[in-house]
Amino acid sequence: MNTCRLALLRLDECDRMEGISTCMVTCAMTSLSSVGSSRQKQILRITGAMVGGILCGIVAQVFTIPGLDTISGFATLFVLVTFIAAWFATSSSRLSYCGLQMALAFYLVHLQEFSPQTSLTAGRDRVAGIALGLLAMWLVFDTLGAKSAVIMTDTFARNLDLLAEQAIPWRDGKPADVARLRALQSQISQNFAQVNAQADAVLFEIGPLRQMKLAQRRRLLDLQPGSDRPSS
Repeated sequence: MNTCRLALLRLDECDRMEGISTCMVTCAMTSLSSVGSSRQKQILRITGAMVGGILCGIVAQVFTIPGLDTISGFATLFVLVTFIAAWFATSSSRLSYCGLQMALAFYLVHLQEFSPQTSLTAGRDRVAGIALGLLAMWLVFDTLGAKSAVIMTDTFARNLDLLAEQAIPWRDGKPADVARLRALQSQISQNFAQVNAQADAVLFEIGPLRQMKLAQRRRLLDLQPGSDRPSS
């Protein structure tokens, strides 16, 4: 984040790319517990920003907005882009963040003022700032961050301990026992969901141990209840 801060201050001194402050937001928003999960969120963030800010934002600003004479035309464009972004945002957790970024980038381009936007810098600066934040995160976080495969294995091992505790005979009908049993079941379900999430994040990790991590991912997902056969 300090690297992005220095780049931001330097560009501000040159009066260039005022909207590049998204580089610091990117570092803060995508710094998660592991390298794989962070990289997954970073890819969704820049993909949504490029689609919403450049494809839907700047392209519409150049080719569509000049031909719209009434508010109804702009409202139609607004509803169409919002519908597409909402469709992604309400889909699975693998794509929902992309839809959110798509809508946010489009709104930042077209809804900053009560008049048609003539400057193309808003969408460009946002995407450039996100790209700078991603570059800084990939250079630093790959060295210092935890690996998704390690978190996935540790969570699965904790779940085995909880399952063993759940299998211990319980006293008959005691309220404390029932409450403890329900808490164990809830924790086990949460851990299974976390293992699935970290397994998705392993796909975004690179390095010499990638194939070993993918094999470990396949073995653990085979033991997960309700998991589809993973693809590598």
